[in-house]
Amino acid sequence: MAVTYGLDTPLSRDPVIVGTVFGALATITTGLRFYALRLRRVKPGAPEYLILAALVVLREAKRAVSILGGAGRHASDIDPASVVVTLKTILPLEALYGIVMGLIKCSVMLFFTRIFGSKRPFRMCVCVVMVIVWLWAISVILETFLLCRPLAYNWDITTPNGICGNRNATYVVAGTLSLITDLMVMALPLPHIWKLQLSIPKKLALSFVFCLGLLVSVISIIRLFSLMAISFTDITHSVQMGVMWTVLEPELAIICANMPLLKVLLSRMFHKVFSTAGKKYSVSSAQAFEQLQEQEAVYPMNRFDHQPVRTKISAGSSRMALKKPDVPISITNTIDEEQHELTSHGSPNAISVVHKVDIEYGQALSR
Repeated sequence: MAVTYGLDTPLSRDPVIVGTVFGALATITTGLRFYALRLRRVKPGAPEYLILAALVVLREAKRAVSILGGAGRHASDIDPASVVVTLKTILPLEALYGIVMGLIKCSVMLFFTRIFGSKRPFRMCVCVVMVIVWLWAISVILETFLLCRPLAYNWDITTPNGICGNRNATYVVAGTLSLITDLMVMALPLPHIWKLQLSIPKKLALSFVFCLGLLVSVISIIRLFSLMAISFTDITHSVQMGVMWTVLEPELAIICANMPLLKVLLSRMFHKVFSTAGKKYSVSSAQAFEQLQEQEAVYPMNRFDHQPVRTKISAGSSRMALKKPDVPISITNTIDEEQHELTSHGSPNAISVVHKVDIEYGQALSR
């Protein structure tokens, strides 16, 4: 009969609490992400389903870390069979870690493609990084099962002709490569954000939103140090912190991946902070106006389902229609901007634009 252990020591109890809390937050933010898309009347796509798949795989990874292994206690204080259980759970945990992080990173890249995917160079960069991410994930799976041969040598060192590589070094290399791929993914949208016709504070704010994954990178670095501290002579006591960070990293990654989609919910709760109504636009040359129109059509005004925004500009007013197939015209909003006098800026090309915007959900207006 298998021996079970209670969560009566800090090292066995605290990692379980942390994993449970952040696992719940990851699940809640994923649900809010689907709800936010529903409010926008946008169907969930591949990024959302990849996050769901990551949640399922993560749940299985957490199951692999059972209380049967006596983790958090010294190996000399528990049953030898429990040590074997702990050694066996490390294998699926490491393999599932590679899979779940690969799914999350692909979800983030596909989300970036929704916004910046109209540019071919960006799509090519995403494809290259995606291949690198999955090559890393596959390498994690392979090293899990090929590092020690035969496989049983991972938990039974009396196995004849058994041989094992440096497990600590392998874990550190895999973790370092994971950190590098994190930085590659987060760097993808930055050049495009800084080309937008926005103020420096807004560019910094957008960069911060898209780089929330830096928090995950910090956790990844902490995880590296915890993996280097694992001692296979006292595996049940030394592995617990490594297990906690291995579970916490993908949970935080899911939370960060969901945050950019939750603006619509935050706008309802904190309208004055997140509302974009009542904005004024002013340009000083016809060329600048064309650039602003072009970039807004490509980036900020793209809908999350990547449908085009048609814009028609006339003297003193602008009409925009969002093309939504199979949805009757049911909402018409008029945004009156503050009027301001035409002023001369020392250049005959200087203009001031007053917007009166009607937003109609229905067929796009003819040009």
